[in-house]
Amino acid sequence: MPRNYPNLTQAADLPSAGGGINTDTTQVVNLEATFRRIRARAEYLSVRDGGQFAGTRYTVRAANHHGFLNHFQGILRLRDGKHLLISGSDWEKDTRNSHIFVIKMASRPAEGFWGSNIMFNKKPPGEDTVVKTIGIDKQLWHPGGMDVLGDLVVVPIEQGTNETVRRVAKAGPADPKHSKIVFFNMTDPQKPKFFKDCFIDRPDVKAGAAALTKLQTDYFLLAVWSDSDALPPRLDFYLSDEPTFPSPFTREPTTWFPEQVATLEGQTPTFGNFQALNFVRQKGENNEEQLYLVGFRKADGFNLAELYTIDIEEDTNPPEPGKGIELPNITKVATRAFQDNKYCDMAGASGLYVEPNTGKPIIYSSHQFRRKEGILRLSEFSVPKSKGEGEVTDLKDSWVELFEESHFKGRFLRLFDLSANHATIRDYSKVRAQGETFNDKVSSVRYQIPEGVTYQLYDDKNFKKDILPLPGRGTIVEMGELENRGLAGEVSSSRLI
Repeated sequence: MPRNYPNLTQAADLPSAGGGINTDTTQVVNLEATFRRIRARAEYLSVRDGGQFAGTRYTVRAANHHGFLNHFQGILRLRDGKHLLISGSDWEKDTRNSHIFVIKMASRPAEGFWGSNIMFNKKPPGEDTVVKTIGIDKQLWHPGGMDVLGDLVVVPIEQGTNETVRRVAKAGPADPKHSKIVFFNMTDPQKPKFFKDCFIDRPDVKAGAAALTKLQTDYFLLAVWSDSDALPPRLDFYLSDEPTFPSPFTREPTTWFPEQVATLEGQTPTFGNFQALNFVRQKGENNEEQLYLVGFRKADGFNLAELYTIDIEEDTNPPEPGKGIELPNITKVATRAFQDNKYCDMAGASGLYVEPNTGKPIIYSSHQFRRKEGILRLSEFSVPKSKGEGEVTDLKDSWVELFEESHFKGRFLRLFDLSANHATIRDYSKVRAQGETFNDKVSSVRYQIPEGVTYQLYDDKNFKKDILPLPGRGTIVEMGELENRGLAGEVSSSRLI
């Protein structure tokens, strides 16, 4: 019999959350253009499991039914910039539970993108680890995609009826469809609080993903990807009773069906089978706001993020008692396909984070299972810096991007904070980019270094045979074809000079 999860705390035993929670949201500028620039290739990260798992749970080993009964479901980077949440479902009869795993990325910066933490080592730093396990509900064992608003995290949990899972688990008749929407206060991610008296109970309805935002009236809007016997899959929109949290959600939901989706030219009218949903707000030049929804899924072998505008009546007056929102107009405006790899699976855990300082979106995804040596694998998809974003005067803000193919394509190695972090690399054969070594692989370069400073690329390891200086100009410099210089695939070490 598998042992139970060490250090597990049931949500009901967490401190009860009260009011006063931060529900501010970071707004983006020109989201549609920025969304289309998110890199299709990820930087890889790993996390140690911290001894938080029961036996072989959440692996694909034979002792764990090859992973049929438990896998990761959702992922969020929290507002403090140093913590992740990963949700997971476990239907093993002896350990059945819906879970949240709290991860501290202590080696990574609190601001901006993280970058790979396994560039120089196959295993992550010891301080990047799972630090807490929360059991949400033993009956509603399947959590869907999560969302976060400030420090307020929303998690849909449900019973699943997958017949393959039932056969492997040797379970009886299918569970009735049932779901709940629950909320956590993650102001201190290592000391979370649970809103015990604030939830939405949904008998006879499943909940695959949930997204949360705050309207201009300060009332909360919740969108839930729903499925039931009575109605086909759809979005149910819930409006809070009050403009402060915690607030009940007793108003009747507004139901929107996927066949109502509109599209911009060039987009296919698809909406559905999402593993995660995230609301994003954009503020325009004249302070007008636009609400967006990002959905993550996998289709035909491709990891996909799809962007939709959500147009609803956002009256500045409080809503009428008992009345929900008007039926929204939803338009698909953009689609991004991402590289399939061993560190990412958008059929499982995915989520969007908006960086507070820049307002840029960063997408995180994880593999559905941990490795047998106790490692969780993650991907980070970020937006490259563009030429119009100002000069660099501090070496801490410097960066160099080296690409395997001409014109900034293929695998890439990103070096940043050349004052310390990647100032010296003696041997590129010991450097890993997207899972493989990067020795003699450079065919194009982008960089931004303060004026008066030079970063030198060398043909051999240990700084022998200098071949290409990268003199700082403060602005972004691009070299799209090193082959024209006779230098393609020649870099084996680099350093500041």
